[in-house]
Amino acid sequence: NQALSCNLNCYGQGASPVKLSGATGDGDVALNGLTIDQCRDKCIATDGCEGVVFGGGQCFGRRDIHTSKCQTGGGYFRTEVLLTLPWGKCVMVGDPHILTFDRPLGPMLDALVPGEYRMIESSSLEVHARFGYTE
Repeated sequence: NQALSCNLNCYGQGASPVKLSGATGDGDVALNGLTIDQCRDKCIATDGCEGVVFGGGQCFGRRDIHTSKCQTGGGYFRTEVLLTLPWGKCVMVGDPHILTFDRPLGPMLDALVPGEYRMIESSSLEVHARFGYTE
């Protein structure tokens, strides 16, 4: 399996917490002192876990991940979606300005060269957008 990884901290409204096996305490608790590989393995072994938020040796289990509601990871936290696809939004507006799935808080990318753009590409879905100037 290949994880979808992004520089987002899907905490709070961004995802629902999942208590990973081995975690103690109540609420949204972290497992400490893990590598990212150990963190992934804990999620895969825990019922209901779809992904992780990882940073500084802290590992949090997550489900129902909505990338458009996540905060930036600030170079410290990363979110990895392991067992499902996240909920997300991407937008192409104006001349065109593009807000991508993995950068829901921006900044928008500017694509000012006319042409056809591949917005989404996966084994089950492809979306293309065409941009050109009008008179």
